[in-house]
Amino acid sequence: SNIELKVKAGKFKRCVYIKGNGKTEFIADTRSGPNQVKIISEEWICPGVGLVKEKRVESTDSSAFGTQEYYKELINYAR
Repeated sequence: SNIELKVKAGKFKRCVYIKGNGKTEFIADTRSGPNQVKIISEEWICPGVGLVKEKRVESTDSSAFGTQEYYKELINYAR
């Protein structure tokens, strides 16, 4: 891939972008049945460094649980 990525640790070239989609379910209350969870994950992996950025979103239609986001980014990197 030829993706260029800029994060707090700097600019990285020739990165690979990976996107995943999935789903799962959980039961929070047996009276209401299972809650469906849609999962989208994104990762940017750069040569000589590894994982530089990651984002994961888990969403439900449930008002009690809603949407959760997880994000991480490389902050510092000694070249």
